Amino acid sequence: MKLVSVFLFLLVWMGPGYAKSSCGEEVDSLQLIYINGMFTDLSGFWSNANDLDQLQNQKVSLYIPKKNLVMGYQNRDEGTVEQLIQVFLQKLDSAGEMSWEELFWRFINGEGIGSFEATPFFHLWSEAVSEYYQLGTDEDYAGMANALSSHLRGCARTILVSHSQGNFYGDGLFSEMAEGFVFDADWPLADYPMLGQMAIATPSYRVGGHRGGDYADLLGNVTNDTDLVMAGVRATVGALPATFSAEFNIHDWTGHGFYDSYVGQPGQSEAIANRIVGIAYSMVPWPMHDQHAVTSSAMDSFGYSKINRMLDIEFVSGGIYRYYDVPHSIVSGLHEAESKGRYFHQAIRDVFEYERLN
Repeated sequence: MKLVSVFLFLLVWMGPGYAKSSCGEEVDSLQLIYINGMFTDLSGFWSNANDLDQLQNQKVSLYIPKKNLVMGYQNRDEGTVEQLIQVFLQKLDSAGEMSWEELFWRFINGEGIGSFEATPFFHLWSEAVSEYYQLGTDEDYAGMANALSSHLRGCARTILVSHSQGNFYGDGLFSEMAEGFVFDADWPLADYPMLGQMAIATPSYRVGGHRGGDYADLLGNVTNDTDLVMAGVRATVGALPATFSAEFNIHDWTGHGFYDSYVGQPGQSEAIANRIVGIAYSMVPWPMHDQHAVTSSAMDSFGYSKINRMLDIEFVSGGIYRYYDVPHSIVSGLHEAESKGRYFHQAIRDVFEYERLN
């Protein structure tokens, strides 16, 4: 896998300085990041990224502004044998996140876990594989994690759109960031989730990896019931069930192609776009109080999210407060008020629910 976007490299290189100057404008914008499946060469990767960009333009940007063109991390098109071995190891690595009891009961309940995985041999083999391969130690994965950290500091709502094998990387990235990523000024992503994952044709046991269960509102999954590749995965080593009832596609008999069977199909693209919007609207911005500095004896600065209808204010005392369900008209009034303190006492204080953030 390679990070192939020059613009992505520049964004990583610019780092937090870029983020600090843009947060006020970016908190209600959306950045999509594409992670491709196996056997996708560089030309196919960029073609798919462009198709996803068009989907965002046509069906997502109506509801949430777009930050930049779709960016991406390419899952390198290695040799067939090497790629298949890598997928197999990633599959076992992801299963290793489950407890023995969870594997057993999923098998008993018929939730797609193959019989091989419900045997002591699988448990021993999974432990052996963990000595050989762990996603977190993958060199290319480490590059992805570094780049994603920079994206998140750009302040936009960020969604990983992962296809096929790319879902293993997406799952790992989501869980790692949910566990340990911290925005500037020590605001943890776990408290202010601004990252989501949209899984397409997933071979995983769960979207979002082992932390996915804690953030269901930030995850999505569209997998065709006509996807023969995923049907094969479910039948042999198990995976999440299909979620979309699709018709046979004469242009892609596998039902698995990123464009031909998913983002290029009216029903599937609508389902993907709707879920992306839902994920974006479920995110919670980290403290936005430094968007607008003001001259006031009462407050130092404030910030606002139209999507969340949240108003953050930093007072001269140093306290940072978040006010909920605040109409945009109230924030406009705060912008225009000659006396910010007087306006606050008249229109905001004791009117909206709030909490202290620091």
